[in-house]
Amino acid sequence: MMEDGRRFASEAIKNQGTPGVKVNQLGNYFDLIYPPMKELYGHWHGFDQMFVLNLVRDILGKSLGY
Repeated sequence: MMEDGRRFASEAIKNQGTPGVKVNQLGNYFDLIYPPMKELYGHWHGFDQMFVLNLVRDILGKSLGY
C-alpha cells in the first residue's frame, strides 16, 4: 500500500506540480490518488480514516525527495 501511495503521489505531482504552487492543490491530489487507492485498499480496516494522513505524507515526502 505504501509503495502504491508513493507511486500515485509521484504521478499526481507530475500532473499537478509541486505542492504550494496552485490553489486547491491538495484537493486535486486527493481527486487523483483516492480513487485508485480506494479500489485497491478500500476494504482494509481504517482505510478512509487514515487516507488523508497517508496522502499528505506521500505528497510531502515525494516533493522533498524522499
